[in-house]
Amino acid sequence: MYLKKLQQYLFVISNLKGNWEALCDELIEVQHKLEVNLSHWSAYYENFEDMQRWLLNMEVKLKEDTELQTTLHEKKSKLQSHQILHRDILSRDHIIDKLTEKAHTLTQSAPSAKVKNFVEKLRHKYAMICETSKDVLVKLEHSVHDHQQYEISAQSFSNWLNSARERLEACTDQSGDKLSLKSKMDILKDLSSTIKDGENKLNHVKNLLTVTTKNSSRPGQDIMQRQLDHLQGEWDDYLAHMKSTELYLNKTVTLWDTFDTQLEHLKEWLKNMEQKVKGHELKNTFKEKQSQLEKFKKLHDEILSYQPQVEKLTDDAHILMQASSDVRLSSQVSQFTNRYQGLLSLIK
Repeated sequence: MYLKKLQQYLFVISNLKGNWEALCDELIEVQHKLEVNLSHWSAYYENFEDMQRWLLNMEVKLKEDTELQTTLHEKKSKLQSHQILHRDILSRDHIIDKLTEKAHTLTQSAPSAKVKNFVEKLRHKYAMICETSKDVLVKLEHSVHDHQQYEISAQSFSNWLNSARERLEACTDQSGDKLSLKSKMDILKDLSSTIKDGENKLNHVKNLLTVTTKNSSRPGQDIMQRQLDHLQGEWDDYLAHMKSTELYLNKTVTLWDTFDTQLEHLKEWLKNMEQKVKGHELKNTFKEKQSQLEKFKKLHDEILSYQPQVEKLTDDAHILMQASSDVRLSSQVSQFTNRYQGLLSLIK
């Protein structure tokens, strides 16, 4: 009987031992599961916090990239750096997906509306960062494009003006005969016909400046305004120079026309007078001779009356020679004055 009870005790103890071992195994398994689960939660929170810090950092960088730049070089540099940043932002999409997947897996074993809400907010914030970055990229691209167009337009106007000024400078040289001066007048007329084109080019620069300054810093705006003021000053100087050159050329050409007209008139008068003086015949009677003498006295007085015109012609020729450096004038005037002096000697 004692033996039987002992066997019963041993059986109970054996069952208790088995249950204990089973409980220990179950505790070990639960502990392992808890450790694994804790590890997953820790990894999730670490990734979540990393992503959150990264988003905050991106907000700061995006704000920095919206700051206005001064020069085209700075704008290009900013655009290039933001293009790299934008690609980096878009490349983080898979991280958001993994966080969402992890959150879903974790909440399956431990439902938590808070975790789901946090992930949704994080995803929304990331989407806003992507959209903001895209807007900044577009704005920077427009800023660079507008600034490039402004500089191209300003350089185009400057090149056009330099070419026009070179042609104008060739007209400021007053040397040469009347034909060469009229050729210069033709160049001036051609330049005058392009004034509207120059005004349109300058107005285009002004319009582009207005657009460009909106996306430029205050120092950049000041630089571009000084550039425009310089171009405007050069344009005003060009117009004033053209006007003064045109006035001087017109004055010189008018002097040439007056001189040529006067010279042709005096040549014709001299030719007729030479024929009258040389074409006389000897007379027979005293009355005829006296009449012929009176006639020659009148011719002599008429020839003397033309002396002021001859002197003025000589003065005008001297002025023209100083202005045009045409040596043929000296020869023409010398020939005429010699003929005039010869006629005067002959009439005497």
